[in-house]
Amino acid sequence: MDNIDTRLSVAIVGGGIGGLMFALALGDCKSLQVQLYEAAPMLTESGAGITIWERGWEIMGRLGIQHDLEDLLQSPRSDSEALTFEFRKGDQEPGVSFYQLFLKGGPINFHRTDLQKILIKNISPACRFNLSHRLSSYTEREDRVDLKFENGASATCDLLVAGDGIKSAARRVMMENKAKAARASGVDPTQYLECIHPCFTGTVGYRGLVESSALRGRMPDHRTLTRPTQYWGKNKHIVAYPIAQGRFINVVAYCSDQHTEGTVYDRPWKVAVTKDELRHEYETWEHEVAVLLSCIDAPTKWAIHSLRPLPTYVSSRVALIGDAAHAMTPHQGAGASQAIEDAYVLAALVSDPRCTVSSIPEVLRIYNDVRQPFANHVQEASRLQGLCYELNGPRFAHTLPVGQSVTPEALREIIADLIEGWKWQWTRSAETQKERALSELDNLNNARIG
Repeated sequence: MDNIDTRLSVAIVGGGIGGLMFALALGDCKSLQVQLYEAAPMLTESGAGITIWERGWEIMGRLGIQHDLEDLLQSPRSDSEALTFEFRKGDQEPGVSFYQLFLKGGPINFHRTDLQKILIKNISPACRFNLSHRLSSYTEREDRVDLKFENGASATCDLLVAGDGIKSAARRVMMENKAKAARASGVDPTQYLECIHPCFTGTVGYRGLVESSALRGRMPDHRTLTRPTQYWGKNKHIVAYPIAQGRFINVVAYCSDQHTEGTVYDRPWKVAVTKDELRHEYETWEHEVAVLLSCIDAPTKWAIHSLRPLPTYVSSRVALIGDAAHAMTPHQGAGASQAIEDAYVLAALVSDPRCTVSSIPEVLRIYNDVRQPFANHVQEASRLQGLCYELNGPRFAHTLPVGQSVTPEALREIIADLIEGWKWQWTRSAETQKERALSELDNLNNARIG
């Protein structure tokens, strides 16, 4: 008689930071059958810089990959306070630096591709990778989930973990199913339907990498060569920081029109643009901004989209992680970190021996109880922080005209708001959430035994 594999089967959809972190956090996978499905023909990350904060760095340490990551840093990381950002009002000449934020360890910046390579290197070889598999739909049954892919392939699993991004097919199916169930119960389905598709935030971001050697040649003492910097102005701001051991400066220049927030963006989300277009947007800004932007050889313009807060990240046998669950604006540098935390907490539950085929619905309920309120909070905090950067926060009530001077006192008040909304990064630990999740699993198990 053939041996029947009774291990829990887990399908991971999406080979981005969230999916890879979940696969890594599952460990050696001896008690699981793990299949990772990625839409692309190769595992490659788009974009450039990515920021990890203290909470995410702590997770990397617990998973044993800090040493590999330290080799990617510009300088050895220290637990002492480090410059996180220098904030500068840059829409004037001369610009004015008005605050330096120091935090334990500071921001930890990587190139996305470098981080992805480290994650893949440390994933158990028992996890099987399936490329060119883009999820099109799934059917959730009482004891399994049936998957269908755009290439015509199909698969079955006990648990589906979907990290398939902001345009998630898994989220679409989940929310459509929940809307259908709500209608059948006479409940308004709007809270589910409005979460299916991403919405435009009203902001576009011009992105590019600057070679440090080129910038140094133009302005040897340019602050972004050594200091993470934010340049603020009305309806616009720029974030710049060194990555790849200082060989490059990651630059994102944002332009916002709040009247278009929540509208449908009917153009391509990412397009190549000319250097002239980028320079024109900031032509009245200070000289060092002009120098920085002139060093971007091939800028691209991205329409920044996010999700409306989801009422839940789970159904019976399907869990959403990362951007599939809570795609957010990049203004707290929190999107990747929140995907990492989702993966860490969920993997702790799924790899626990008490997670069985029959207990999956309860295990996912625990994951949702722990992660959904917190990640939704971060999602909103990130949006509000973007308003602060562009002098549109609550203190201005959206009335400050372009070009109007801002007093030092007002800038200090904005900083106070900003720090208050950012405190979760350094006053709480993701480990606490993992422990809470496992404690709830204990309670569930004890209730069954009792």
